[in-house]
Formats: sequence, C-alpha cells, structure tokens
Amino acid sequence: MIVRFSGPLNTYGMVVDFTHVKRLLMDTFDHQDLNMVMRGSTTAENLAHAIGTLLSLELPRILDSTNHDAMLYPHIKLDSVTVFETPGNEVTVEW
Repeated sequence: MIVRFSGPLNTYGMVVDFTHVKRLLMDTFDHQDLNMVMRGSTTAENLAHAIGTLLSLELPRILDSTNHDAMLYPHIKLDSVTVFETPGNEVTVEW
C-alpha cells in the first residue's frame, strides 16, 4: 500500500507522523474480517477508498500530546491511496 499526503509542516517538522497512520490502520483493519469492516464488496478499489476515508477523517482530529488544544495535522491533505492486489496489479484512488 502507498498513501500520499501533502500539507504544511507541523510544529515537529512533519506533514504526518506515520506512526499515527499505522496505528489507525492497524486498529481498524489488522486481523479483521474485511467483510465485517467494510460495507459492500471487498475489492481493492473499495479497500483503498475505505482506507482513504478513515485517514482523511481521523488524522485531522489527532491532538498534540503536549498541547491538547492543538491539532497535529489541521491542514493535512490526503492525495491518494494505492492498494496492490498482486505485485503487478494495483489500484489508486485519488482525493
């Protein structure tokens, strides 16, 4: 999977801390039955869309652990999510 973000650097000099991305994805999808997590068909396209929807909704809500009034990624933009079905087959959903 490839996830592309853009935006200004936050106070820590990052567009996004991929630890947060990984935590959101692991909490939602790891060791889960995709038929139960996703609505509709579990195609690569729908998986990419579900991942993108999760990240675009949840990342802007993450608060700075040292300043709980400040969001870490208030201006982050999800550009695209690419999911690989096999090493030679992929699909990209753009935002």
